[in-house]
Amino acid sequence: LAASWLPAFCEEAGGRRECQALERGALPSAERGFVLHGLWPQPRSREYCGEAEDLKGLRWSDLPRPSVDRATGLEVIRVMPGAASGLHRHQWAKHGSCYGAAGGADEYFEDSVWLMQQLNASDVAVLFEAYAGDRLEPEDIRDAFDQAFGRGAGGRVEVVCGDGLIQELRLSLRGTVVAGTTPLGDLLRAGATRRPGCGGVVDVVGN
Repeated sequence: LAASWLPAFCEEAGGRRECQALERGALPSAERGFVLHGLWPQPRSREYCGEAEDLKGLRWSDLPRPSVDRATGLEVIRVMPGAASGLHRHQWAKHGSCYGAAGGADEYFEDSVWLMQQLNASDVAVLFEAYAGDRLEPEDIRDAFDQAFGRGAGGRVEVVCGDGLIQELRLSLRGTVVAGTTPLGDLLRAGATRRPGCGGVVDVVGN
């Protein structure tokens, strides 16, 4: 699970629609919580499965829209502001096509949303909000994961940075996700350990 910190992402991609929305205050939840980058089946080399193989190289705007019901679509837009730039199309083609869910795109995105809801309702999000504008070290972030999701969960988290800012958390998960039921902590503690990554500043909008 790749969870981005949108203010940091937008420092380099301010022209994207989601970044413009963030700048004008239209995405308040993204100012104090994580947003969905993607849920990536492993190994990472497993991409563009089945018919999606033919979609490689297309621009995001030219990719087909994932077939999801209205309720799921609205939740995806909420937790993945990058959908405004076609990120959901890209994630479904590249990664969701390999997810193996009987429920197709609906199940893939429902599971993704469920995981993000748990992350943003946890003490990890509280920690990031408290450190807005200040520096966080990976050890502090991992400790917060241990407290929120059980001992050992933090060892499954890698922090990704750029230009001194924390841009993303990558969570190693293992197990079957059932939206609305499966605890994120169970999936984390069963996942493969990751390197800690980097320390950096928790960026805020307008800085």
